[in-house]
Amino acid sequence: MHFFSPLVVPFSILFDMFAGVHTLLNEEVYADFLSNSGYYYVETGMTGRHLFAKEFADERTHHLHFLPIVGFHERKELLFRDYLLNISFRS
Repeated sequence: MHFFSPLVVPFSILFDMFAGVHTLLNEEVYADFLSNSGYYYVETGMTGRHLFAKEFADERTHHLHFLPIVGFHERKELLFRDYLLNISFRS
C-alpha cells in the first residue's frame, strides 16, 4: 500500500510518502534497501514507524515513512489531506 501527498511550502516542495508494510522491520533493513537511492534514516522519536529523507541542494525534498498497514487509517495520517481535498477555496 502506498500513499503520496506533496506538501507545498513557500519556495520548496516536500514529497511526503507512506509505505505500508505487513511487518515493520528494524530500520537497518530499510536503510540497506535505500542506501543507493540517496535516502538516509531520520531519528524522530516516533514509535511504530521509520522515517527516511532525501535532499537536494541541502534542502529536504522527500520524506519516506515506513509504517504498518494495520492501524494506518486509525492513525488519521490522511486527515489533513482529506480536509484540503474537501474544502472550497473562495476568493
